Amino acid sequence: MYAWESGSPGPSVLVVGGLRGDEPGAMAAARLAAQLQVTTGRLLVLPEAYRRAIAAGTRTAAGEGDLNRAFPRSAGVQPTSALAAAIWQLFNTYGIDHVVSFVEDAGYHQAGAGDFGQTIVYYPNPGTEALAEAMAAAANLTVDRQLATFTTLRPPVLGSLARSAGEWLGAKSFLIVLTARESPDARAAQGLAAADELLARLGLKERAPLPGPLTRILFPGTAHATPLRVIVGREPGPTVLVVGGLRGDEPGAAAAARLATDFPIRAGRLLVLPEASRTAMAAGSRTPPGGVDLNRSFPQAAGEIPSDLVARGIWSLLREESVDYLVSFVEEDRYHLAGLGDSGQTIIHFPVGESASLAQAMGSAVNRIEERNLPRFTVLRNPVRRSLARAAGEVLSIPAFLVVLCRRQAPAIRADRGARIADGLLTALNLAAPVYPEPVPPPLPAGVSREWIAPDTRHATPLYRIDSGQPGPVVLMVGGLRGSETWSATATRQLVTQGWRPQRGSLLVLPEANRLALDLGQAAVPGEGDLNRAFPMAAGQSPVGPLAAGIWEAIRRHRVTHVLTFTEGADYYRSNRGEFGQTVIYHPVTGAERLADQLVADLNAGESRTIARWTALRGPVRGSLVRAAGEFLGLPAFLVEVSAREPLEARIRQAERAMSSLAGHAGLR
Repeated sequence: MYAWESGSPGPSVLVVGGLRGDEPGAMAAARLAAQLQVTTGRLLVLPEAYRRAIAAGTRTAAGEGDLNRAFPRSAGVQPTSALAAAIWQLFNTYGIDHVVSFVEDAGYHQAGAGDFGQTIVYYPNPGTEALAEAMAAAANLTVDRQLATFTTLRPPVLGSLARSAGEWLGAKSFLIVLTARESPDARAAQGLAAADELLARLGLKERAPLPGPLTRILFPGTAHATPLRVIVGREPGPTVLVVGGLRGDEPGAAAAARLATDFPIRAGRLLVLPEASRTAMAAGSRTPPGGVDLNRSFPQAAGEIPSDLVARGIWSLLREESVDYLVSFVEEDRYHLAGLGDSGQTIIHFPVGESASLAQAMGSAVNRIEERNLPRFTVLRNPVRRSLARAAGEVLSIPAFLVVLCRRQAPAIRADRGARIADGLLTALNLAAPVYPEPVPPPLPAGVSREWIAPDTRHATPLYRIDSGQPGPVVLMVGGLRGSETWSATATRQLVTQGWRPQRGSLLVLPEANRLALDLGQAAVPGEGDLNRAFPMAAGQSPVGPLAAGIWEAIRRHRVTHVLTFTEGADYYRSNRGEFGQTVIYHPVTGAERLADQLVADLNAGESRTIARWTALRGPVRGSLVRAAGEFLGLPAFLVEVSAREPLEARIRQAERAMSSLAGHAGLR
C-alpha cells in the first residue's frame, strides 16, 4: 500500500484497485493514482488488493470468493475473508472518510445490455452525488465517443467495498466501473481522471490540466482511414461536429477544420473531422479516383442510408455521438457578393431551431475583421440537397451550417476565416471563450469621426467628418462613385489619411461611395446599375437602393452646404463634344456658377495643353448625385469629370486640386 501524508489537516482518501485478478485497467488506474501527490490530508492507495487472484490472472483465487462481495452487509457484521477484514481495518487505523474502488465490467452501460461499464456508482451519503457527477465529468474528458461517456448510478451492490463503507461507516464512497471494451491504457486514464477530480474537489491537490485532443480513427484498416479529433469540456453541454476535407481539392476547408482542433472548450464536446474524404485529398482531386462527390452523398429522407462508405460512416457518427450542431466547410471560386451566382463567403443554414440567429452570430464573428466588403460573409438559407449540412438539418433536425470559403483568398486566409466562424458558433453556444479577440481598429486622427453609410448591408462604406470646431459650411467630397475609377477614391481618402483640417466649418469625406464595386474593379455592382443614376429624378422621389438612400440621408442629416463628386470621361471635351473629360458640371443654383468658374480657373492654372484645359458646363444628368443635390436640395454641387486619357497620377493630382479649390472658395479655410 502507498501512503501520502501531507502533514496538513484534511480528508483521508483510500483508492483501491485489483479487487479482482482479471481487471488490468482497474489496477492500472490505481497505480497511476499512487503517483499523485497531495498537499493536504492523506492519500492511501492499494493498487493490487487481491494479489493471489492477480497472480493467477483470474477473477478470484482458487477456492475463494469474490473479494468485492466480502465486505459487511449489515451493521456489526465482519467481512467474510481475512483480506477483506484487513482492508476494512484500514478505515479505523487511518480515519478514512472517502473511498474510491475500481472494478471492470464487460460492456458499456449506455448500450442498454445490462452492463455497468463507464459508471460511477456512489452510496448516497450527503455530498456524494455532486462529487460523483464531477468525477464523471472529469472522466469524460478522456473519452472519444458518446457510448463511452460516464454516468452516475446509486447505490453500489451489497457486499462491495463501496457499499459497505458508505452504508456502515458513513464514508463518502464511490465504485468506478470501467469497461473491458476500452483499452487498458484508456481505462487507466479514465479512472485516474475521476480520482484526480475527487482529490481536487476535496482540496488535497490542484486539478490536473485538461488533456489535449483525443484521436479516434474512423474507417480503420481501409484506404479511407481518417482521424477524428475529440475535445471535451469540463462542464456538460452540447456536441458540435466540425467537418473539412469533404472534397480533395479544397485545402482551405481542411485547414480551417484543423485549426478548430486547437480550440480549448469549457463545456460540451467538440468533434473535428478535418479530412473527411482522405482518398480524395491524397489524390488532390474533388472526388476520390472513380468515386463520387462526398458532399452530394447524404440522405434526402428519413430511413435512407448513404451508399458511399464514408458518407455512411459520417452519417452514423451524427447519430451515435448525438451531435447537436454541425459545421461543414467547402470552397467555391468566386465571392457571393460579386453577384455572379457563386456562393463563396457564405454561411448557409437549414432553418431549424436557432440556426438563423447562430448563423448571424457566426457571420459577425468573422466579418468584424474584414475591412473590405467583397470578402464579407453573407447568411443564406437551405444548403444544396444531399449535402451534409442539408441532410443533417432536414432529416435529423440538427442546426447545421455549410460554410463556403472563396478560393480568391489564399488558403491560409480561408483557413483563418473558417476557424473564426467555428469559434463564433462555440462562443454563441457558450461552450468556450472567444479564441480570436475583438479587433481593435486603428485610431482615427484627432478631430475625425466616422460613421457608416448603409450599415449591415453589403454596400456598407465609411463616411468621415472632420470638424474645425468653428461654425462654417459643411462640404461633402465624394470619391469612388464608380468602382472602375479608383483614382477618385485614392484622392479623397488622402483628405483623411494625410490629416487635412478645415479652419472653419466641417468637411465630410466619402472616399469609397461604391465600395463593393471598387472591390470588384467594375463600374457598378452586377445587377444594380450605375450608382450615379440612383438619386432622385423628381421632387419627393426616393433614391434607388440602400446605398444611394444612405448617402442622400447623410447629406440631409449633416446639413451639407456644398457637394463635390468625381467621375471619368472617355475623352477630352474640347476634342470630342460627345465626351466630358476635363469639365466641371453643375446645376444652376445660387452661387454655383461662380464657384464652378473658380474651380475651372484653379484647375487650368499651369495647364498649357489646349486639349486638356477645363470647361464649366451646366446641367448634370438626371439621377446623378450632383443633379439631385442641386435641383431638390438647392445645394451648389459639382461633378469634376476627369479624362481617362490623363495618366493615373495626373487624375489624382487634378482631383486634389479641385478639392483644395472648393475648400477655399466655399469657406472651409
